[in-house]
Amino acid sequence: MPDNPTTPPADGQSGTGPTGSPAVRATSNGHVPTLRRFRGDHHCPICGGADDDRRGRGDRCFGFLSGDGAYAHCTRDECAGGIPLTPTSLTYPHRLKGPCPCGKEHGPADPKPAQATARRGGKTTRGRIVATYDYRDADGTLLFQVVRYDPKGFVQRRPSGKGGWLWGLDGIEPVLYHLPELLAADPAQVVLMPEGEKDVDRLRGLGLVATCNPMGAGKWRDSYSAALRGRHVALLADNDRPGRDHAFAVPRSVAPWAASVKVVELPGLPEKGDVSDFLDRGGTREDLLALVEATPAWTPSAGPSAGPSADGRAAAPTPDPIDVAALRERAGAFQKLSDLTDDVGWLDALARLEVTDPDEANRILTFAQDVLGKKKWAAKPVKIALAGPRKAARRLDTPRETPRAGRPEILVDRPIHEVIADAVAALAGDPEVFQRGPNLVRMIRNETPPKGLKGTEGTPQIAPIPATRLIELLSRSARWVKERMNSDGEPILIATDPTGLHAGLVKDRCDWPGIRVLERVTEAPCLRTDGTLLQTPGYDPDTGLFFLPHPGVTFPEVPEHPTIADARAAAATLLDLVVDFPFARPEGNEEEESPHTYAWLASLLTILCRSAIDGPCPLFLFTANTAGSGKTKLCDLSALIATGRKMPRSDYTDNNEEMAKVLFAIALGGFPVVFLDNVGSGGALGGSAIDKALTSTTMNGRILGASEMRDVPFYAVLFATGNNVRLQGDIHRRIIPCRLESPDEHPEERDNFAIKDLEGHVLRNRPALVAAGLTLVRAYVVAGGPDQELTPMDFPAWCGLIRNAIHWATGFDPCATRAGARDDDGEANELRQLVVA
Repeated sequence: MPDNPTTPPADGQSGTGPTGSPAVRATSNGHVPTLRRFRGDHHCPICGGADDDRRGRGDRCFGFLSGDGAYAHCTRDECAGGIPLTPTSLTYPHRLKGPCPCGKEHGPADPKPAQATARRGGKTTRGRIVATYDYRDADGTLLFQVVRYDPKGFVQRRPSGKGGWLWGLDGIEPVLYHLPELLAADPAQVVLMPEGEKDVDRLRGLGLVATCNPMGAGKWRDSYSAALRGRHVALLADNDRPGRDHAFAVPRSVAPWAASVKVVELPGLPEKGDVSDFLDRGGTREDLLALVEATPAWTPSAGPSAGPSADGRAAAPTPDPIDVAALRERAGAFQKLSDLTDDVGWLDALARLEVTDPDEANRILTFAQDVLGKKKWAAKPVKIALAGPRKAARRLDTPRETPRAGRPEILVDRPIHEVIADAVAALAGDPEVFQRGPNLVRMIRNETPPKGLKGTEGTPQIAPIPATRLIELLSRSARWVKERMNSDGEPILIATDPTGLHAGLVKDRCDWPGIRVLERVTEAPCLRTDGTLLQTPGYDPDTGLFFLPHPGVTFPEVPEHPTIADARAAAATLLDLVVDFPFARPEGNEEEESPHTYAWLASLLTILCRSAIDGPCPLFLFTANTAGSGKTKLCDLSALIATGRKMPRSDYTDNNEEMAKVLFAIALGGFPVVFLDNVGSGGALGGSAIDKALTSTTMNGRILGASEMRDVPFYAVLFATGNNVRLQGDIHRRIIPCRLESPDEHPEERDNFAIKDLEGHVLRNRPALVAAGLTLVRAYVVAGGPDQELTPMDFPAWCGLIRNAIHWATGFDPCATRAGARDDDGEANELRQLVVA
C-alpha cells in the first residue's frame, strides 16, 4: 500500500487526496456520478479493452472511468499488480495521475493528439489508445511512455511533473525498454531482442529476459549498447526488409559490449511476421530457446562487406566445417545410450558422453533425429542437458542482492526460518494484508453470513486469510526463485511458486513485524481512545482503525472544539427521531420525559463511539408490553445511523455452548453491532457466554483450520429484544433496559407518525446524524470530561464517556432505567420489575 493511508475509490466515486480529503465532492444526494463505461470509442486506458469488444478474444473490460477522471476501474486481473479487488464493483481502481499502486504510471483516459507518428514513418490520425509502454531509467524513474493507438500508430509522451503528460521526448535521452529489469536479470540468461514492446512483454510473460529500443526498426542508437555489457544477446528478426536491415545493423553496435550476439531467423513466419506470430502458430518457449541455442554466434565476418543478400536477408556468417564422420559416431553412441532403458534418458545420455559444448549438443540431437530417425529431441532446451555432468558443481554461498526494481526476491534454497522472515517482510507491503490478534486477516464485504447470524450481507467483515489465498498473496508480494545450474555449471535463479508449507508457516507464526494491525472497521467517522476525531478515510496507524465509508457518502466535518450549546443541539436533533416511539414513563408521572428515551440515545452513541471506549460495554435490552410496539425498529434505527444498514441479528439461545459459538463468530468477523432476537422464547437472558462477552474485550474459540483455541478481540455492542424476558445470574448488572409501553391494542396499525418514512429519512440524513452524535461526545471531551457524580456501576470506561456525556448535555442519566432491577431468587426475575416505578 502506498504511504498515503487512503483507500482506492469504489465504483464511481472519486479518489482521495494526500490527506484523505475527497478530491471531488459528491452531489447533493451524496452520489458521485460515473463518467462513462468503457465501450465504443472509449476503451480502458489500462488494458485497452471495452465491454462491447468482440467476444472470445479474451480482451474485454467491463470497467468504467471514475467521476473525476482520476481513476480507471479495470476488470483485468493480469493488469492489477498490487491493487486489491474492489468488492462492490469487482474492479481494480488504477490511478491515472501520478504513480499507480499497480507499479506503473498511466496517462489520462483517451488522450488524442491530432497526429501521431507511425512506427515506420507516416502519420496516423486520431484514434483510441490500446496500450502504453513505460520506459524507465536504471533507477526505475519513469522517463517517457510509448503510446500505441488503434488504427495502428505510435507516439511518445513524457511526464509533465504535474500529474499530466507532454507529447514528444524533447531532450529526453531514450533508453532500452524494461531497462531496470534487464540490469537486474541474471547475466547467464540470454537477452532476447524482438522489434517491438508488445513482443517484449509477451516474451517476459514466458519468464524470458527481453528488451527492445523505442520507435522500432531503424532507430537503434549506439548509446543503447552499453546496457548489454557482458550479456548473451539474441536478435529476433521480423520477416520484412526493415526487420532484416535492423537485425543486420544492431549486432555491429552491440558486439563490442556483449559476451555474444546471435541473429535468429524464426521459421515459418508470414510476410511481416514476428515472434508473436511464431508463438501464435504453436511455437513454445522451449522451441524458441532451442532455436537460439542452435543459431551460430554472429561474427564480424558477416560484417560491412557482406551486407544484405539479394533477397534482402542478412547474410549469415559461415559456420566452422563439421566432421560428419565424428558426428555420426557420437550421435550413434548417444542413440544407444538413450535407448538402453527407461532409466537412461536423453539428459543422462549426453551427460555420460561428457558433452559440454551447446553447439555440439545441438548437432548430436539434430543428427540423431534427422539422420538416424529414432526419436525427436529438437524441441528440448539443450542447455538443460549440459547440467547433467555438473550436478556436483559449487553453489553460491553469498546472499544475492534484492533486484533494483520490482518486487523483492525470495530465494527458497535457504534455511526455512530465513525464507519465512523474508515472506513476512514482503507481505508487509501488501495492501490487503493485516494482522488481528493471532490471525492474518483481510477486509471483505460479507456475502455469506457466519453460522448463527443473519442480515450481515454487505457488512465490512474482518476475515482470516485462507491458506490458498495466502499463497496467492505471497506470490504477488515477492518474486520467488530457486537456484539451479546453467550450462556453464554456474548457479542461476529460476522462478518458482510459494507452497502450502510456506503459507502455513507464515500463518502460524503469530509474529508478523511490519504488517499493520487491524483492530476494527468503521463506516463512519469516529472518536479515538484519546478523544480525538478520526475523519479521514483509510487506515489509521495510531489506532488500527480503518475508516471505510460507503461509496459516494461524504460526511460533514465535525468541529474540533464544539461547545455545550452544540452538544445540546445535537442531542435534540437525535431525539427528534424517536418522538413517535411510546417510551415507558414513570408511573404517575405521564407528563415527565421518559429516561428510556435517553437509554436509546446511549445505545446509538455507544455504537458511534465504541472505538473510544477502552473496555467492555453493557448490553441494551429493548422490551415492550405488546408485539408491534417498535422494539426491532428502534434497534435498527441506531444501526442505520451508525453503519448505514439494519442491525445483524441472531436468534438467542440460553445454551451456553451454542451462544459462545455465535459470539466468537461475531468477534472473529469484527462486526460492530449485533442484536439477539426473541430472548423471551429462547430462555432466560444470561449465562457464562453472555457474561464473558460483557466483561471482556476478547473471546476465545477455535478458528476454522486451526486445532488450538485462540483469543480474538471482541468489540461488538450487543442488543437484545423480547417480551416477558427473564434474567439470570448477574446479567441485571450488565444491561441498560429500554422499555416501550404502547397504549394501543394493535400498535402495528398506527399511522399518525411525525416522520412518515423514518428509515428513508435516516438514510438521507445519515451523515448529519453521525456528525450530531460525535459532536455531543466530542464537546464533553473538549470540556475536560467533567465528573457527573452518578451512581457507580460496572463498565467504568463506558460510564466515563457515554453515560457522563449524555448527563452533561441533557441532565438525564441513561442508566436511570436500571433503578428497579432486582433478582428475587438469585437466578431470574421478571423484566417488568426493571421498569422505573
